[in-house]
Amino acid sequence: MNIKNKTNFFLLIATCCILSCNQNNKRGAAEKIVIDTNTKNKVNLIVTEQPLVIADSGQQYFKVTVTKNNQPYIQYEGDFPIAMFDEANFNIQFPASKRMLKISHFLVLYFKGIAVGSFPVAPSGNEKGKPTIIFTPEKDGAYGIGVSMLSGTVSITKYSKQAVSGNIDAEGKDTDGNTIHIKASFINVKNNDLNK
Repeated sequence: MNIKNKTNFFLLIATCCILSCNQNNKRGAAEKIVIDTNTKNKVNLIVTEQPLVIADSGQQYFKVTVTKNNQPYIQYEGDFPIAMFDEANFNIQFPASKRMLKISHFLVLYFKGIAVGSFPVAPSGNEKGKPTIIFTPEKDGAYGIGVSMLSGTVSITKYSKQAVSGNIDAEGKDTDGNTIHIKASFINVKNNDLNK
């Protein structure tokens, strides 16, 4: 094999490797066509949906990921949720800060008639089996305006009087019309019932 053939052969292998890597990177990604607000041109945007997964170590833990108009916005996690529930009502707060008096982002889930299963999100109200979710961002050292989720699902995978686990996938609009998408997972969240 002469030098020219060897060079062509190596270029062919390198090209195949690059194309293969690009295809692997696109797996699990969704392609969306969006309009660039500056140029008004259509642009293909690759959005990778990564499910939030938490290994069950027996300890309580949560992760929250928020996007704004399909762009990364806020992400945090911790082992300090604030939960109170009984047989009829369930409330849980996922704060970005462990310090109770510190202003930070937080996500609140309100649920009447909680059980294991998958439930549609309700924009407001206190209807049995329809959870309500509000996300409040921290903005410039103060609480921003809360965003009520308009659609989505809350899945409860484990529920007892002592602890609850589940997932949230919900979407709403802020006061400026931005689309806020919440993905959250929580595991072994302990009941802080003050009546015990």
